[in-house]
Amino acid sequence: MKRIMNKWLWSLLCVTLLGAAACSDDDTEGDSGNPIPPALSTENLPDAGLKFLYSALTPHTFTMNVDAPWEITKTAGWFVVTPNKGEAGQNIQVTVTPALNQGEARDGEFTIRANSGNNLHPCLTEKSIPLSQDAYLAAGIVITGLDERLLAFEAEDTDPVVFTVETSYDWTLTVENETWLTVAPKSGKAGSAAQVTITPKANTTDERHESKITITAGDAEFGENTAEEIIELVQAPYMPKDTHAEGYVFFSDDFQWIPDNWVSPYTKYGWPSVSIDGTNGNEFALSTDGMKEAVAAKGYTYTPSVYARYEGHVKLGKTANMGAITIPALTGIDAGKAATL
Repeated sequence: MKRIMNKWLWSLLCVTLLGAAACSDDDTEGDSGNPIPPALSTENLPDAGLKFLYSALTPHTFTMNVDAPWEITKTAGWFVVTPNKGEAGQNIQVTVTPALNQGEARDGEFTIRANSGNNLHPCLTEKSIPLSQDAYLAAGIVITGLDERLLAFEAEDTDPVVFTVETSYDWTLTVENETWLTVAPKSGKAGSAAQVTITPKANTTDERHESKITITAGDAEFGENTAEEIIELVQAPYMPKDTHAEGYVFFSDDFQWIPDNWVSPYTKYGWPSVSIDGTNGNEFALSTDGMKEAVAAKGYTYTPSVYARYEGHVKLGKTANMGAITIPALTGIDAGKAATL
């Protein structure tokens, strides 16, 4: 009996040691000793979600990079995600395929979950994406390749931007102010994915350019059954560039010349506690005369107000009693030119 008991205890000890080793492998720790969440990134998967036409003509494929085992769960049965689980890897292709919708508009969601080895691990990274699909025979427009409905161009930009348009009915495109860009094509057929190209012209003026693209798709028999997408476009004005090299310092001041004792005493985690001056009952110091000479010596100006310094921060003002230190104008930038600061 004694030999059997000892053997059982030895087996239990072995299992316990193996379990501790598995947990240690999962709990990758950073310098702080806390577990590091897995890294998860996606491409061609907008945070705003995915929209599908009722006819479900084209699936959506995105790319995923993840450094831990992962799985995808979903909240609805009208779409399929493949693959839905796997090991860590780069450039993993995942496809979302909806089914034909023969009823009302519907929604869903899928969640990508990456963890350090098993689905119960507390250290994880998640990303959830909402989905929607138009109702049966409803007019709809799906645009891919544009995460936002606002395109901003620099003055010198001439590179084309290409996106894909897919609709449930024939579509047309109109452009408001096409003087500084070209857009083609301006129409397309239902059931086919068309690539639309926007090509800006370089802006040689000091005027900002603005434009708007409107894409409309509709049922020829029922005029009220239409869909519309609007894309805003802007282009910055042309400004000659400053000749200073990148990294040139136009202004530098660490403000270490501001002493701690212009207002005293001050507290470590709050505003200073200063004796009431007998005039207004305010716990802040309302006189900033102590800073006048130091500010003038730097060539700066200031608007008198309450003052405090704590934890490396300087405060000029309290609620309505605002103040400021003003530095001289930056004269180093070439006249008539611009510098990005």
